[in-house]
Parts: sequence; C-alpha cells; structure tokens
Amino acid sequence: MKEILDSIRYNDDRIFPRKKLQELIDGKEEAIPHLLDIMEELRENPNAVLDAPTRFDHIYACYLLAQFRVKEFFPLWVDILRFPGRMPHDLFGDVITEDADRILASVYDGDIEVIKGLIEDAEVGEYVRSAAMRCLAVLVLNGELSREDVLDYFKTLMTTKLQTDNYYVNAAIVAASNALYPVEIYEEIEDLYKKGVVELGVINIDNVDQTLQESEEMHLKRQKQLTRALYIDDTVEELHRWASFEQPKRKIRKERQTAMPQLSMTTNPAKKVEKIGRNDPCPCGSGKKYKKCCG
Repeated sequence: MKEILDSIRYNDDRIFPRKKLQELIDGKEEAIPHLLDIMEELRENPNAVLDAPTRFDHIYACYLLAQFRVKEFFPLWVDILRFPGRMPHDLFGDVITEDADRILASVYDGDIEVIKGLIEDAEVGEYVRSAAMRCLAVLVLNGELSREDVLDYFKTLMTTKLQTDNYYVNAAIVAASNALYPVEIYEEIEDLYKKGVVELGVINIDNVDQTLQESEEMHLKRQKQLTRALYIDDTVEELHRWASFEQPKRKIRKERQTAMPQLSMTTNPAKKVEKIGRNDPCPCGSGKKYKKCCG
C-alpha cells in the first residue's frame, strides 16, 4: 500500500488515479496505517506540503480516512484545522469550505466539546469555524446528535458565548441553524439581523422565513437528501471531477447532456439566465462548484 501511495504523492500529470485509489479502498485495513502516517507527518511538518505545490497524497488520505470512518483521524484532523491563519486553506484549498465539515462528521469520535472548541476559538480561521458549525448540523441530520441540543447550543453562541461582530461567523451560525429548522431560536436569529451583524451575502432573514414556511418534517427530509448533509462514502466520486485533474471532454459532454432533461423539467416561469460564476454551484446538479465540475 505504501508503494501505491508513494506513486500518487504528487499530481504532476493531472491524471486522476482511479484504479490506484480503488486498490487502496479494496485494501482498506492495510492502507489505514499508511494514510494516518501521511496525516501525522502533515501535522508535524506542514511546510513539507506547502513547499510542494503538486503534493496531493494528503488530500486522498483525508477523504479515504473519512470514507473508512477512522475515528483515530478525528483529533488529527482537528489539529490540522487549527493551523494558524490561511494555512488550512493553503494546504487543502476548497476542501476547507466545501467538505471539511463532512470529513469531520465522518470521523467524529463522540467528543462534541472538541468541535465546540473549534467554533468558539477566535484564533481559528472563520472558514474552519463555519465548517465546525456545519459539522454539528451534519451530525444531527445523520442521527448522531439531537436537533434540540444543537439548536440550543447555537442559541447560546448568539446570546452569550460569542456575541461577535464577525459578520461571517454570525452568518455561519444562522446558516447551520437554518439547516435544522430553527423555529425555536427564530427570535435570536432575528435579533442578529436587527443589529446588522450578519453577512447578508451568505444568508439573509428571508431565507430563514422561507424555511419556516414549510413543515419541519418536510424541511429536514429535504436537508437529509442534500450532498452537503452526507458523510463521505465514495472518495472516487468525490474527487474525480476536480479541476486539479484533466477531464475527458467526451465524458463531460455526455454528463452535460444527461443533466439537461432534468433541468428542462422545471415548471418555473421563464426568466433571464445570469452568467454562472466560477464559484457558483454547478447547474448539472453534481453539488460541486462550477469551476470544479463542468466549468
């Protein structure tokens, strides 16, 4: 297994190593110690990765460990997320904003105080703190934590524990709460907007109002079906469309054509279609950013 991992340590050729990843998955028990070694080495010496721009084995490792539900990775991942400043983003790129929460939830070892520590530590990057909040929502939607307990915790963040003027952090609290149907803490959410301390580009009060117009049962059912609420179950599926890899043009065209009938089935009135931004969700429905999918 070490030889396989050594062979995909760098992404110099930009070819997705599907077969080698599958070999690692098939040899899960033998691969796990080597995957943990990669992440432990990263924790001890992150500069070794930062100084090698095409280094990629640490990304494969964190997704595979999440897929394998390796709880020993939980404290390791938390330590890495605690790296100062932009270092977590420099090491993992969009993984921090898109999947860090799902990875954390996938390897959760039952110690919720560790996640709360990430959220409440002002020295931790705001994107990591946001991911930790979303992690709690993912754990609720997968039946690991109580919805009522997590919403009560978010309430304490808004009213006593944080009371921050960091607009993005406040928006992250609201967004994570909104995923869980926050009817019990609506007044606290509304108060943040009245104070003008929420980043409106992330979520606004109208989004919360719209959530509460449907039933709790229906909202939670829909949330559970979203990619962002799922554990990491398939590393190959998660990674193969990344812009880091060369994509077969014929395959992309086929995927676009497959997606088109689904898009055309909408019954909404016709409206002006705006240009899709590179960081916007891809219209094909993959759940990835446009730049990492069909863009």
